[in-house]
Amino acid sequence: MRGFASDRWPGLRLFPVPAPRMSLFVTLLFVLLATASCNLFKGKEPELPVPLIEYIPDDWQLLDAERRGKLEFQGVNIDGDEETEWLLFFYYDNIGEDPETRGPVGGIIYDAQQDTEPYGLPVFEEQVIPFPYQPSAFLVPYRLLPDWRPDKGQGYLAETNVKWEEARVDKSNKGNDELIVIGYSPDDVPTRLSLFRWNGAPNGYGVAHFPGSYRVSTPGRKPGQPVEAVLTKDNLNERSHLCKQTEHVRQGNALNFSASDPTIVFCQSPTGKTAPEQPTYPEAVVLAWLITRNSELVLPDSQPQVTQLVPQSPKRVVNISYWGEAETADTQNEALSRVIVRTVIETDFGLLTYEWKVDEQRPKIVGESSRWRIAAVELVQ
Repeated sequence: MRGFASDRWPGLRLFPVPAPRMSLFVTLLFVLLATASCNLFKGKEPELPVPLIEYIPDDWQLLDAERRGKLEFQGVNIDGDEETEWLLFFYYDNIGEDPETRGPVGGIIYDAQQDTEPYGLPVFEEQVIPFPYQPSAFLVPYRLLPDWRPDKGQGYLAETNVKWEEARVDKSNKGNDELIVIGYSPDDVPTRLSLFRWNGAPNGYGVAHFPGSYRVSTPGRKPGQPVEAVLTKDNLNERSHLCKQTEHVRQGNALNFSASDPTIVFCQSPTGKTAPEQPTYPEAVVLAWLITRNSELVLPDSQPQVTQLVPQSPKRVVNISYWGEAETADTQNEALSRVIVRTVIETDFGLLTYEWKVDEQRPKIVGESSRWRIAAVELVQ
């Protein structure tokens, strides 16, 4: 008999068992699985039904002990049956032993099943295991992320660490039916969110995956509650620390989310609806006024013209561009220099392009910094 390692079910390695000892092997395995199945919920920490740690690939590096808990494998139950599944997080594509060279974080779940033959899952060539009428005869591995099955080529779980919990979305389900995995980048910033649902033995776990290069958040959600909405922010990497924000809202109980059109916000604003009181750069002054309508950001004599031409806050800010260098201004309004900022915003009348004249105001007292203020605005199209 030959053993094998399967690409489709990573981490599962079955070793050859001599034919004369097969009967004894099957009997011992049955006793081990049946005994463990009876003891799964007696202690605070369920016992592994088989020593799965021996079967993970050598090139997977488990998360540090303080990150993964006391068990390498952690018990979950999100498929509606009475059996515990076993969750494992690991680093893959590692380069050397230095923690700074570890690859991204992936995850896998081992699921206890009865009869896997109809799904084409691994079996011995000469005899099918499981035992046909026993509850825990097979532990079948299913990738979470990374994966390359249909609808699962989105990415990975985290860069440095993960936190996870279970949530009940479908109240008709027997148990928790969704696994929530929050992925972290350096400095413990959450930049990925993955939601997993059981799609049946042939397909494994479906996923809704939300990456944000700056941050991912679920505003208003409490621990244990299902994720109804996700905000993703992607850093635009420019001087006013602006981000592109997208809101994803769940549709029904399944892993279906609708995404809003992206809008430009200040990265540090939790929901994108706030702004600095005294923005440093001229483009930040314009964005802050569009978001908050703070009258202090507009020169007093310019208030009527600006508010008349832009009477309401936009539905979203599509684009902001500006001159990188300020022009020297005349002495009117005590301006030191001027920058032209152009914005594209979405309004009730569609997309409109505005050109803003923003003047640098001379400081009036020692220790005060110069401030940029909106001097005029013009509708370009």
